[in-house]
Amino acid sequence: MLKSNRVLATVLSFVIAFAMIAVPLSASAASKPKLNKTKASVTRIKSIKLTLKNAAASSVKWSSSKKSVATVNSKGKVTGKKIGKATITAKYKGKKYKCKVTVKCRIFKKGTISLFKTQTTTLKLKSGNKVMKVKSWKSSNKSVATVSSKGVVTAKKIGSSTITCTDKKNDKYKVTIKVNSPSAALKHFLIKNGKIDNNGCYYVGKTYYDENADNYYTVFVTYDSINNQFEFESDSEYDGKTFVLFMDIPYSISKNAPLFYYNLVTENYNTNWEATGSINPANYTLNQQVYFDLYEGSDPYDNLQSYGNIDLRASICCWNKLLNECLGFGLKALGFSKL
Repeated sequence: MLKSNRVLATVLSFVIAFAMIAVPLSASAASKPKLNKTKASVTRIKSIKLTLKNAAASSVKWSSSKKSVATVNSKGKVTGKKIGKATITAKYKGKKYKCKVTVKCRIFKKGTISLFKTQTTTLKLKSGNKVMKVKSWKSSNKSVATVSSKGVVTAKKIGSSTITCTDKKNDKYKVTIKVNSPSAALKHFLIKNGKIDNNGCYYVGKTYYDENADNYYTVFVTYDSINNQFEFESDSEYDGKTFVLFMDIPYSISKNAPLFYYNLVTENYNTNWEATGSINPANYTLNQQVYFDLYEGSDPYDNLQSYGNIDLRASICCWNKLLNECLGFGLKALGFSKL
């Protein structure tokens, strides 16, 4: 019995001794200091937090290999200063723990600008009302839109391109340029901003005074979604005459030449007519005489051609004004290249 107790005591002593050795070893392995990151990236002027785990925070000394790129405070807060790379070091009990930090530029996105082919716009980098200095301008797709060193964007063809502005601190500001056809731009404007008539068509209108004709013209531009075409209307009254001039332009003007429908009623002489005319948009100039073909009513031929061309010229000038006020382009963009 005494011998058994001695054996048991010996076994217990070994177990206790092993436990005393094993526990400190395990605790020592678990408490080894370690940085929460060995590689990190941060955007300029933004911050990230580094932590040395299993270490007394108050005893950790932090430093940066390149303070011009990234700084670090006594609590491990790293702040990006300029684009580049720096090594952040945590020193604890004679040992160093390092994290490689990459500072990246800030990127700002400013939405979308819609242009039509050949249209230009000038971009400026502003802070409040102050225009900021720019290091460079760049287009992601020069075949769609180019940008000059002064921020002048020129639309080249239908599509999308991202214009990137880089400032003196290498921060980047991006805007998407969406290039539409003039027809698409006009359609979009009318649907978004126009009124709706009884036929469900979208239109805008305004009254202008034309000096050459010495008369007021009320003009309208309408998008007819059923026929997929634009309708231009011009109404006026003078010298006892009431007239309405219509011009139809297909959505894609390259398909057909525009047609003019001319209606005039002369109250003083009880004369009226309706006539049609058509032109080649690429060749038409304001001084060109358009032939109107009488299909109803009666009046001397010379009067028809004279009145028709006076009203046509005045109407085109007024339509141009309306389009330019609404979209920044006139009939020239829709194919009337010699206006």
